[in-house]
Amino acid sequence: MLTMEARDRQELTSGLLRVVLASQRLMREALDAEPPPTTSWAGKMTTDPLNAEPGWDRNLPFRTVQLALRTTTESACQHGLALFEMCRSKRELAVPLATITRGSIEVLGRAYWLVTAPAMGDLVSRIASLEFYDMEYPAKYGQRLRRLPIETEPTTLVSEYREELKAWLGARGLALVKRGTTALATALLEVSYGDGRVVYSDLSAAAHGQGWATANFYSFDTTRLERDDTMLLAYCMYLIESMRTVALCLAVAFGAADPDVDRWRQAMDQVDEMIGAFVKPAPDRAERRAAAGSS
Repeated sequence: MLTMEARDRQELTSGLLRVVLASQRLMREALDAEPPPTTSWAGKMTTDPLNAEPGWDRNLPFRTVQLALRTTTESACQHGLALFEMCRSKRELAVPLATITRGSIEVLGRAYWLVTAPAMGDLVSRIASLEFYDMEYPAKYGQRLRRLPIETEPTTLVSEYREELKAWLGARGLALVKRGTTALATALLEVSYGDGRVVYSDLSAAAHGQGWATANFYSFDTTRLERDDTMLLAYCMYLIESMRTVALCLAVAFGAADPDVDRWRQAMDQVDEMIGAFVKPAPDRAERRAAAGSS
């Protein structure tokens, strides 16, 4: 069993915080650039004919993507900050640590799926599909939507909105693509960390309190769930690697300014130096990061 010194735990969690804050800044800067460079992925998407007319939500389709990426990446960063605070907490909780880590990777998986779309048609299908299937239960129970920031009260039935979305896609020869949370999170983990299916399965089982998973940190002496250093290191690294992957992908996709990317890379190098004494990089980690950055 891994045993870390108190100083190592401090360095690990400090590294996690630095990755989250630096990545949050880079992603905000990339998404705030208006207009994006014409040669970037985002620039090419904005000039595509599919982006010439309003979509199902009355916004230009790429605007819908930008808004989704803003809320998604901000959500992921909040998960990251919560993970940092929980790692530093004297309560040393175990199961919630798995829950937050899993949630952060699920959110990042959505962003990763969007920014790796090869063409505008694929991108529109993906963002529309996320919206359509996200609203499956609200539609079933007769809930309504309100258009922010224009409407103050919900007026549109979710079921009607979904039908409009589906009709808009159909009129343009585009199809819905059902890609569940598990598939999106696993795909990101495969690129950023490796063994995506196993990692996500373990996280989910622990988050759901399944006995075969929580037994790994159950103490028969104290009859309590107790996290150990192996768990702390693994969960922090899952998020660190996934956040780095998505931040770099998004920065490249939106043509982030070189000084912004350089500042982020410097922060990542500092993190690698901080945690390098007890985290041995996987042999193919550099290759996976390079592949993510060029996607």
